[in-house]
Amino acid sequence: MRILMLLSVLLIMSCQDKENDARLKEMELEIQRKDLELKERELELRSNNYQDSINEAQRLSNEKKPLADLYDENKKSIFFIIAGNDYGMAAGSGFFIREDGLAVSNYHVFKNADRAVLITDDEERFMINEIVDCNIAEDYIIFKISNTSATKFKPVTIASNRPRIGEECFAIGNPRGLIQTLSKGIISNFVENHLQTTAQITFGSSGGALFNEYGEAIGITSSGTGEADLNFAIDIVNADFLRPYLESNDFTETSLTSSDKSKINAVLQRYFGLLNNSQIESVRYMY
Repeated sequence: MRILMLLSVLLIMSCQDKENDARLKEMELEIQRKDLELKERELELRSNNYQDSINEAQRLSNEKKPLADLYDENKKSIFFIIAGNDYGMAAGSGFFIREDGLAVSNYHVFKNADRAVLITDDEERFMINEIVDCNIAEDYIIFKISNTSATKFKPVTIASNRPRIGEECFAIGNPRGLIQTLSKGIISNFVENHLQTTAQITFGSSGGALFNEYGEAIGITSSGTGEADLNFAIDIVNADFLRPYLESNDFTETSLTSSDKSKINAVLQRYFGLLNNSQIESVRYMY
């Protein structure tokens, strides 16, 4: 009887040991699982911290530069224009869109003119070598200047996104002959293919550039009323007329009308006529 009891006790103890072993194994597996989860969490945190660092670096790099720095970076892209005929002169502005001297301004700056001169930020003077495109209704003109010295000009950077109403902007132009004048404002509205802005645009500023808060060109400054902060610039972000000339050197296809071409040809014929007749002083005055 005692032997049977002893065997029963040993059997029970043996069963308990097996149960304890099974529990120990379960505990070990649970510990391993928890440890794996901790390691995965640690890796996730490290990855998030790394991404946060990248995002912070990107944020810092995208922060707006001071307006003074943006002005210094862009003023060499803007030039002063004097155009006219025997009955009067007009002043305006323009800006380079390519290193080779391809430039943009308002058509009305050149309207009825048979002579013109460009004066850059470095006070260099250039003639217009080629009228590439123009549109009277939309009031823009694209042209290339004569560049015998193969000078590389500083083009503006065209923005890829249209600004939002309320965003800051600035303009660089030559109002009333005051060279490279800076004016600051906000985008206050959109009017058809124009940006309305509080940045001042007055006589002589026509054809200059309107920039967003990052120093990217968003418009061709075209007009201002002089009151109520009503100033306008041609939207060049949503417009298609600049894109072909930014992507190609081929100027063979233009949207010039027959009337436009005849006016341009008249100016060129007068210019070359003066050259052929050795009227150098008249040519000098013309440009």
